[in-house]
Amino acid sequence: MSANGGYNQLGKDWNNYKYTGSLSDRFFDNALGARIQLSIEQKQLPSEQFAGTYSSPQLASGGGPNDFYIATQSAVLTTNQQRRNRNDGSAIFDYASDFVDLSFFNLYSEKNDAVSTAANSISFLNAGNDGGFSRRYSLTSYHTSERSHSLQSLFKLGDTKLNLSLAYTNARTNSPSSQFPMTELVSGIPFASDAIRYNAQPAGLITAMGPSNPANTWIQNFERYNVTLLDENYDGKVDYKIPFKLSDDLSGVVSVGGKYHGVRRESGGSGLYAYFQYGAGKANRDNLIKYFPWIYYDPSGQHGIPVKSFLQPDYNYGKFLDGRYSLDWSASLPLMNSINGAFYNTPGITYWDYGQNDFQNNYASMEDTYAAYGMAEFNLLDNRLSVLPGMRFEREWTRYQAYQIVLNSSNTNGLGGIPQSVTNDRRNDLWFPSVNFKYKLTEAIQIMGAAYKSEAKPNFLEISPLVIYNGAINNGFQAQNPFLKPATAVNLDLSVSLFNNEIGLFTVGGFYKEVSNLIISLANYQPHQNYAWLNAPADLPGRLPALSYYDTTWFATNPTASATIPMNNPQKAYIRGIEFSWQTHFWYLPGFLTGLVLDVNLSYIGSNTEYPYFDQSTVIIGYLPGRQPVPIYGLDYKTRAGSVVDQPKSIANVIVGWDYKGFSTRVSFRYQQTTLTGLDAKYSLSDAYYQNFTLIDVSAKQQILDNLSVFANFTNLSSHIDDYYLNTVVGQLPTSSLSYGLRGQFGVIFNY
Repeated sequence: MSANGGYNQLGKDWNNYKYTGSLSDRFFDNALGARIQLSIEQKQLPSEQFAGTYSSPQLASGGGPNDFYIATQSAVLTTNQQRRNRNDGSAIFDYASDFVDLSFFNLYSEKNDAVSTAANSISFLNAGNDGGFSRRYSLTSYHTSERSHSLQSLFKLGDTKLNLSLAYTNARTNSPSSQFPMTELVSGIPFASDAIRYNAQPAGLITAMGPSNPANTWIQNFERYNVTLLDENYDGKVDYKIPFKLSDDLSGVVSVGGKYHGVRRESGGSGLYAYFQYGAGKANRDNLIKYFPWIYYDPSGQHGIPVKSFLQPDYNYGKFLDGRYSLDWSASLPLMNSINGAFYNTPGITYWDYGQNDFQNNYASMEDTYAAYGMAEFNLLDNRLSVLPGMRFEREWTRYQAYQIVLNSSNTNGLGGIPQSVTNDRRNDLWFPSVNFKYKLTEAIQIMGAAYKSEAKPNFLEISPLVIYNGAINNGFQAQNPFLKPATAVNLDLSVSLFNNEIGLFTVGGFYKEVSNLIISLANYQPHQNYAWLNAPADLPGRLPALSYYDTTWFATNPTASATIPMNNPQKAYIRGIEFSWQTHFWYLPGFLTGLVLDVNLSYIGSNTEYPYFDQSTVIIGYLPGRQPVPIYGLDYKTRAGSVVDQPKSIANVIVGWDYKGFSTRVSFRYQQTTLTGLDAKYSLSDAYYQNFTLIDVSAKQQILDNLSVFANFTNLSSHIDDYYLNTVVGQLPTSSLSYGLRGQFGVIFNY
């Protein structure tokens, strides 16, 4: 059994613990075994986040070809307080005999997360006007229950072995939430001109706008949401291994097998809101004051309920993101949540449907993957050479159902008409050949290599058929690409390793990948304008949803509506690199130094590809009919060179350890060089990056008795903040910063 507590620096919280107990034994001459384990856990998971938005690069009026600027548009400062309670129980039963080994695993897990979020938004576009400052508070309770069952069997049929396994997992999540949007009237100091926002740091603009004023801030709505999710996973696997020996110099194993993986997912969402604004919200305002007369009410207020009755007295958050920004005041989320619950259950109160949530979160999916493989291991040259050729076939079939939603803010439910259900089927058949080899050059030197094909599947969000049309506001729509194929890569690996007692294990290796159908984001996709494409590859229409896939009636009135959607890149991507690894134990050093251990891993990575985009061409390809014909400009398909997204240029992992007389400690360092995360496809003037970082973790364990030990673990010892930014012609502009703080864990382990 074990027990531990913990500390979270960000929340200054010691209320973290975990208790684990297990009991196991074997019966009937050790043929039958059983193990039962139970655990109870609570931990705090607070976080702080900054997010900034910017315009696309613009050419200054009258400027030269290099006089670009980026306008800073908004900033959001968000705090999350998350408390997790988790209870787990598992039971394992196994049976062993000369003919068959069986293992039956069962797990039940129940997790409850309470997440309080306060998002403080500052709009620099609205400085000095209504909505310069706005807020959204939310309280969400996630209840997740999961049960898993798996049966694994090993049949020993002579010299051959047959593995069969079956597994089933059922996970259900229910996540009711309350949300409270707020806006401030005539907020902040107006900027003298828009130029103050050009290439400006958000922190400076926040200071220039001045403080937010709670006395002039209004709660617009009381909102209630709920999302339910059911996930069921089915798995089956069979492997049959047949050893052979044709001669003293040729032996090995032939393996054949297959597997099935199935997923069934159903999601449902609902949304309601009590409206407090303008004339339509007067009845709700009057009823709120009627049932809660202590709430301050301004009869002339048309923007909702004043927030002043819900303020937290003496609020002092302290340093936000290590003092980069500050938070001035806060409303009481527990108080607002209790009023929302009581108000909702009061007779005669009107809560309207929030239609977008009802349909956006309603979807269903089925995924079935079938695979079969055959491979062989040939051991030659007195077992100095091993060659492993193989082939795997995989068939992926998916069916996703979601809705196409037209928004209309003039209607109480926010919808323009009844959303249409859309179902999309995908099927992909892929072959994956491979060959691996290992050659023992000497007793100390070994050469290894591999050539194989691999894949990266798109996630559900990338292939969801959900479409949201919002042209009335921004002449745009939101969509993914249900026709995406998996990205595939041809991989070549080669490494050499050296091992002896003094050096330890030292390995150097190189790798090369050629990626086809890499999933990238295509900006400015206009389905209604596909006739205006210029210089596009012949197969481009097959990589994108056609106009007929969308609501053609909506596009007839919004012909230039655009979106950024995922697409399989027609251009190939290339990734290459070299890796060094060294693992050693300094057993030959004198005294207490004999317990030193070292594990070093260094990787250097290079990559390149071409990213496509649509550029509004100055070439006129036709005219719209009318008294005064309107020219039609072509959409010129172009590409720009760049590194592959999410591929850091270098990674370093170093672990230094020491073991001495029952004491063991490890200090780990992880460094990652600046990583490209997004592209300004057209100009390359505002590429997005994840800042380089170094993480330090420490663990220590002391054995006190044969069956008693204590331990302490610290993660993120340097309180690292994840920073993302745009790399512009005038320097870095932050897009996101996220902090989890330092965390410590202390505990005791007792075995009997």
